[in-house]
Amino acid sequence: MARANESVEVLVHGPGELVLGLADRSGRMLLLRRIVFSGHEKLVARSHLPLKVATVGGTVEVSPVVVSQSRGQVIHLDGSDAAKFIQQRCRSMRARPTDLYRAARETADGMREGNGLRLPARPGGLPSSMRAKRGASSRRK
Repeated sequence: MARANESVEVLVHGPGELVLGLADRSGRMLLLRRIVFSGHEKLVARSHLPLKVATVGGTVEVSPVVVSQSRGQVIHLDGSDAAKFIQQRCRSMRARPTDLYRAARETADGMREGNGLRLPARPGGLPSSMRAKRGASSRRK
């Protein structure tokens, strides 16, 4: 079970690949977690996901959403059916479930097309530590 509303336990019943996303209340996908495992069909994998994510703008409440899963997999979040947990989480975050499911669909479509998840670029396209190095090398030429 979640510890003090900080994380959610993910139980995946059945082998294959599962991609879970963490979306904020407006439906922005902030993080993806890919879980891949193989073995017997009765195998159960366990993982934890945060319910809050630190961003540049501060801490943001998020909800897990199922982006993709293998056929036959059953997913439980904190002991509940995934869809039921997501609905409850949306209510507690004051989010519209349709926004979260739209984000999951768009992410899944991007993954199928080979584009993956598109995140906003940092200014200049490079982390600040790399910008300084890049600028220094271009001045020496």
